[in-house]
Amino acid sequence: LMINVLKNNFERIKSKKSVLVIACILMPLLIGIAIFFSVRPATKELIAVSPNVDCLSISNEQYNFVNVEKSPALSELVQGRYVAYVEKNSDGTYSVETLKNEQDKTAISTLFETGKLPTDYKSDDVKRQERGVATNILGFVTMLMLMQGVALTTLYPEDRLKKTFYRIMCSSVSGARYLLAQFIFTFIALFVPTFIAICAFYVLLHINLEISLWIMGLLLMLLDLFATGFSLFICSILDRNTNLVATGISVVTCILAGCFIPFSVNNSIVSGLLNLIPQTKYMNIVHNIEFGTAIDFSNVAYILLFTFLLLVFGFMILQKRVQKGDH
Repeated sequence: LMINVLKNNFERIKSKKSVLVIACILMPLLIGIAIFFSVRPATKELIAVSPNVDCLSISNEQYNFVNVEKSPALSELVQGRYVAYVEKNSDGTYSVETLKNEQDKTAISTLFETGKLPTDYKSDDVKRQERGVATNILGFVTMLMLMQGVALTTLYPEDRLKKTFYRIMCSSVSGARYLLAQFIFTFIALFVPTFIAICAFYVLLHINLEISLWIMGLLLMLLDLFATGFSLFICSILDRNTNLVATGISVVTCILAGCFIPFSVNNSIVSGLLNLIPQTKYMNIVHNIEFGTAIDFSNVAYILLFTFLLLVFGFMILQKRVQKGDH
């Protein structure tokens, strides 16, 4: 019976120490870090400047300047101690050394050449502050849940590798019921630790999430549905390296969807393609709720439909494997 598969999963996961450590310790810790950086006041990022650069005539509200005797080490830029190093050349122009993108580099160069930033430019800290606390937290949690979902679904490919799935298929449990049991297990195992962690930090740190906990719970459920569907789809396709593939897809798509900072391009075609990523729709939902804007329920429907299609394709792949005897 399906309920036996579900109970068996909860028993078997107890032996997966690494998965339990990630789900019960590492995930809450990372969520706590995300909350900490999301609720802290916005601070001006530091730009290191050479002694021959005059900063007194420069007026801006997004960066602070510090004079350094020599160019900072690459590690200082990587760690975020400085966002850039600016040096004045002999011909009066400025050279900018930074790990930021070309838009940021051009804006910083403009700041020193003209004394002010472009009117439409915003630094990363300003962008994070404008997004809101809940949006920043759930943006980071989105990537974590997508990666952790696949880790929790590890019993699914393990059943195929150990031929346990073959024995299950010989019983009264159908492929659809087996997949449903895996879905319920992953959904619960993913949602409970994540929501408890957010509630715990909410109480302990007395943070203002800008939205109520029950709305946060509903948003997490929507994200959990998508993460679970994504996990089962990946595990239906692959028997090995599921975590590696899922991590790569999760990180890239979350960056492109603007889960960490707003990501936009001037090309309408590329922008349209980015808007097809479910995480983009999800971030729009969270942002609109946090700032009291009317919810576009087409975004909710899109995520639910995308999740449904992932499950359908996962089930079709599962059925083909059963028909071929590859189970």
